[in-house]
Amino acid sequence: MLIKDRQLTSFKYTVDGTVLDPGLLILPQRVYAVQELSPEEVGPLQAWFKALFSRDSEGIDDHILRTTAPLTLLRIAPTLFSESLALAALKVVDFESIRNGCQFFFSDILNWTLVGVTKVSRPPPVR
Repeated sequence: MLIKDRQLTSFKYTVDGTVLDPGLLILPQRVYAVQELSPEEVGPLQAWFKALFSRDSEGIDDHILRTTAPLTLLRIAPTLFSESLALAALKVVDFESIRNGCQFFFSDILNWTLVGVTKVSRPPPVR
């Protein structure tokens, strides 16, 4: 990854008074069991899952975007994808709902969270 290769993780960037830490983008990512998440993460996980994959959902509202800490969303994103696919395999959630929910992550406002999803879904190297 460019951030790690160029050793940019030791720098802090300031934009409009906000300090940005590029090291967050190379944190180890994995799928968490719901029991492994803190209560502060379970609530957002459930809210995002309902907003993204519930058949009667109208999508992501401003409230969920404002109340979820970016680091929390980065941490739960792989679990959101994994849980949705597991429920689709069990036919609890239909494929159309999964597809529609996943499309939100390709928007400019959420595509940065896919770094964790792609790290988790990448197959191990062949030796």
